[in-house]
Amino acid sequence: MLTERDVLSVVSEGRDPGTVQVGDVVVGPAPTVEPDSALEVAVDAMTSRGSRRLLVVEEEVVGLVTEHDLLSATTIERYDEPVDVDPAMNGDALGDDRALTTDRAISDQSICQECGALSRELVETDGRLLCPDCRDV
Repeated sequence: MLTERDVLSVVSEGRDPGTVQVGDVVVGPAPTVEPDSALEVAVDAMTSRGSRRLLVVEEEVVGLVTEHDLLSATTIERYDEPVDVDPAMNGDALGDDRALTTDRAISDQSICQECGALSRELVETDGRLLCPDCRDV
């Protein structure tokens, strides 16, 4: 699978995109997922391969799943607040100065503010949260 990042890497290396062949740029077979796979399988496939896209393959390619698709399809899970903590006490019931934690679970992945990719390795650079690829550009 050839992506815009592949083309940009050719240009950033000073190579002429008019003479470089696709086979010289793409790395290995494209990551795939079956149409009836759970979303968790797609997320795992993307993160383990460091890919932003998955081809959806039955006997042939039938679609494409992007990180944006997966992010749009997932929800933030709600947790019940502990019954022994009074929210009005702002943590005093815990016997220390800890503030109450939020009642929402948040993924350990976030979105790069440059390319929109999901990443577990965002770092603040010039006031923006960037993934490793965007920090290197």
